[in-house]
Formats: sequence, C-alpha cells, structure tokens
Amino acid sequence: QILKEELCLRCGKDKEQFKMSLLPVNYSLFSSLALVVLTMAGMQMFREQIAMEGNLLRLAIGGFAGSWIFIFLLTAIGNVYSLIFSQNPQVRLFPEVVIALIFAVIGSAMVHRVCATTCFIFSMVALYYLNKISQSTYSSSQPSTQTSRLTRTTTGKQNGNPTSPKSPRKDRRSHH
Repeated sequence: QILKEELCLRCGKDKEQFKMSLLPVNYSLFSSLALVVLTMAGMQMFREQIAMEGNLLRLAIGGFAGSWIFIFLLTAIGNVYSLIFSQNPQVRLFPEVVIALIFAVIGSAMVHRVCATTCFIFSMVALYYLNKISQSTYSSSQPSTQTSRLTRTTTGKQNGNPTSPKSPRKDRRSHH
C-alpha cells in the first residue's frame, strides 16, 4: 500500500492512473520471456569478455546478469499462473522459484562457474527483496497482532488495569 502510494507520488499520478499504467498479464509474459532470451544471448555473445581470467568484477557482472534471468523467469512463471489460474495466483518456493533458479544458474554456468555462484547469491538477494515488496504490496489490511497488542497495553495502563502485560508480577504477589 505504502509502496504504491510512494510510486504514485513520484510519478505524479493518482492510484487509478498507476493501476492503468501496469502491463496486462499477457504483455508482461511476452516481455519477460523476451528479456530472458535477450539476457541469455547477451551473456553468450560476451562470454569470452565476461569469463576473462583474473577479472573477478566481470565474473560478478556475469552473475548479476544471471540473477536478472532469474527475476525475468520468475515473472514469466507468475504470469503463466495468472493466465491459467485467474484467481489470486501465487508463486511458491517449490517448484516455481527452484525451477527459475536452476535455469538461471545453469545459464550463468555456461559462461563461467564463478558466474553461477554469484548468480545464486544475487538471486537470493533479489528473492528476498521481491518477497519484501510482495508482502508490502499484497498484505492484508487487517491490523497485525503486534499493533493490537500494543493498543491493549497502552489502554490497560491508562485505565490503571493491574493485569496489563506491563505491570510487574512481583508487586501483585507481595500484596497478598
């Protein structure tokens, strides 16, 4: 919710215009698959430059490009699920994330084995942030248990309720 509002403010659009500016599922599927092919082809075209011995920065860049293959494949798989199961599709850890990760690591390993390792590391970082963005975007609007617990604690203190979670138990025992 906050992420969408922040993006709307940065773009200068309201929420309805923001929703309309997103790609439809079928266009997103085609775009993500095209980006997978282009990224893989680019890595293969520049394989000799990326895999040059003694230059670890280029190998890390190759792994970073491989992590983008992972992100694009994960997007494509999610879009296929959206087309097949139109109601609330979710990409799970197994098999979707594992399959996308295996393809991305194998594609990076075709360039160099260090690219495969850095691809795995960058993909795990990307997966963490994708999950974080997904949680903030698609989380329910119900208050969390921590918020309701905090509300009970503050209201219990204001009313002078001795059974509030913050009241010390030693004081209650010593009076008896």
